Order: sequence, then structure tokens, then C-alpha cells
Amino acid sequence: MITRDLAVCNRSYNFHPLNKWPLSLPMYSWGYELLCGFEAKQPSIVLDLKSNEIKITDVLFSLYPQLSLSELARLYSLMKSHPDADWLDFFKNYNLRFCDNLKLTLNKLCQTPLDFQNWCSEKQIQVRDLSILKCLKDINGCDKILSKISTMNP
Repeated sequence: MITRDLAVCNRSYNFHPLNKWPLSLPMYSWGYELLCGFEAKQPSIVLDLKSNEIKITDVLFSLYPQLSLSELARLYSLMKSHPDADWLDFFKNYNLRFCDNLKLTLNKLCQTPLDFQNWCSEKQIQVRDLSILKCLKDINGCDKILSKISTMNP
């Protein structure tokens, strides 16, 4: 297994997971792309998991077996064109069917304010609950409303 210094790793796959990576666990990368421990600052060693024998999406599911829909949306948005990804199997692991409807919902969810996305995670909002977002042509025009929804506490 190849090890790298944290300083040489890119953080372009930082999808802002809600839970911080435990300091007691090692950090992992796929080549030079950091997969976890994005908030780490001190010098550290990173284990490179890149291999021809495993898909990056299998590694991601192993690292993050429980992600909210918002976290999945951000992760997919950053990595959707990755050549080593098998999104069909990846989303099946989360009991989601990878189809155009899901892709559109994930895309729309990523366009919403982060506080709304976090609220969706907290309330465990599912794909069907967000179907109304697909009707909006300009989701940015609804930022204030969505942010206000995220402050409500029913």
C-alpha cells in the first residue's frame, strides 16, 4: 500500500460530510485525491487506496456507509464524471435507484443553500420529499425561502 504526505493531497473531493473523520483513524486517498479527513491540518500520513481491482465507489461506501441525501448529492456532484465510479451499485448500497429522476433531484438539491441541505439531512428528507425542487427553473430565486424553511423547527 502506498502512503503519501497529507500536504501533497488535493481536497477537491471535499463534499463537506456532516460528521468529521475520527482522528483515531487513518486518512485515505485515491491517488492524490483525499477521500476523508478533509478538516485535518497537521502533517499526517495518508493511505492511498487506488487500485485496478476495486472501484472508487466501493471505497467511498466502505468509508461512508451512512450518508444523508444531501451528502450524497454533494459527493455525486463532485465526482459524477470519475472514470472509476460505478454509480448504479453505489446508490444501490443506499437503497436508491440510480436513474434520471435521482440525478435531477441530486442536482437541484446541490443548488440549494447549505443550511437547507443540512436541514434536509437532519430531518432525513428523502428523494420523493424533494420532488417539488425539480419543478423550479431558477432555484436560486428561492434561496431565502429555503433558508427560512431550514430555521423552522417542527
